Parts: sequence; C-alpha cells; structure tokens
Amino acid sequence: MNTNKNRIGVGLIGASPINPGWGVIAHVPALRALPDFELRAVSTSRRDSADAAAKAFGVPAFDNHRDLINHPGVDLVVVTVKVMHHHELVSAALDAGKMVFSEWPLGANIAEAQDLAKHAEQAGVRTLIGLQARLAPAIRHARKLIADGYIGDVLATTLVASGGFWGPQTDRAHAYVFENSNGATTL
Repeated sequence: MNTNKNRIGVGLIGASPINPGWGVIAHVPALRALPDFELRAVSTSRRDSADAAAKAFGVPAFDNHRDLINHPGVDLVVVTVKVMHHHELVSAALDAGKMVFSEWPLGANIAEAQDLAKHAEQAGVRTLIGLQARLAPAIRHARKLIADGYIGDVLATTLVASGGFWGPQTDRAHAYVFENSNGATTL
C-alpha cells in the first residue's frame, strides 16, 4: 500500500462491494477524487464481503470495526452503515482518538445524538455529520428564495420524490427504515 503521509488516511466502515451501500456508491468515488484524502482501510460485517472489498479497493479490509479503527494509517473513520449501529461505531472511533465523519442522522434518537456530541467534545477531535443535501445547489437556491420572501409566506408544502424504499412495498434490506426506533426514517 502506497500511503502519502501528507494526506488524511480514511477508514470506511460499511464498504461491501457485494451489497453496495452509500459508502461504496458515494464515499469511495469522492475519496478517490479528493487530493487531501486517501482510502487506507475498509470494514464490513462479514469476512466474505471484507475479502471482496480488499480486492475491489486495494486496501486492507476487516470484518470488524475495531481492526479498522486501530489501523495505524487511519486518521479519519467514516461511518456509513445503518443508523442503529452509529452509536457503537462512532463511540469506538472517538475512544481511539480518531476523527469521525458519520452519515446522517448521528443517532437513532435524540439521546444517542446528544451522547455522541458530548463524547466528541470530550474526545477533542474533529467530527462531521454528513448532511450533503443541505448544500446541494437546488436546496440552497430554494432556501434563498424562501428567505428573501420571493414566494411569499410558506403555508403548506408537498413533497414529490422518488427513492428505493418510499412506497407501498420495499425489499428486506430497506425494511428497517419503517421502524421508528431505528432512527432511519426520512419522515
């Protein structure tokens, strides 16, 4: 592995190419395009997916998060798994003194989010929650139009959207978003 010490070494939790999620679809390409960051390790929850990830991404791959967090080349831990696992994974990374980027939402509920925020403050490391949609040009433009009063007072809204699991049926992999206690529902 050729690592550049001037780049921030990233460890990505949730990088299975067998069942690609947000980590593989969005984070891996972004990391490859950003000159200040370097993907140095990945982890998944199973040995077969870790082996596939090592082959696909050319970095060490682990079947548990602790080995990734303890990897000496990892400066920043990126958590891209289901929300119900965020508290455990972010806490472990903070305990190790690693910087953390956690996908939104931070916790499955307000208590978890508050606990992690307090934990991050105590750890004294840089942290970030992925809220990329807030910075999308269309969202920023709509926000400006509303703030400037261009469309008047907003009295009601309607959301028209498409998504893999928004509808009367879903697949097993996305069923967890319909359980409020998992903290993953966008509604």
